[in-house]
Amino acid sequence: MPDARSDADLATELESLSLELTRRLDRKAELAKDDPVASDEIFVEAGNVYAVLQAASERLRDLRDGAGRANSCASVFAPPAMSPPTRLGFSRSRSAVSRAA
Repeated sequence: MPDARSDADLATELESLSLELTRRLDRKAELAKDDPVASDEIFVEAGNVYAVLQAASERLRDLRDGAGRANSCASVFAPPAMSPPTRLGFSRSRSAVSRAA
């Protein structure tokens, strides 16, 4: 039985979930500024999410490398090796964001 959701639907959902989770952690961090226990909990939660996303990212990079398109399609416009998730705001460094604030 085929999956009801397409890969594109899942990718869109992942992007939405990542954005929502980032916003929630940002709000929690703002509220926990003076609470070391809450700050530690946010640190651990953010670390767990980071580890999951990093592992998925590395697996997807391996899949892309295994597809061989980057090397075999030099004359064709292949997708970039890394597409920055600019809609999530991850294209900016923390230092640039803190300087702008």
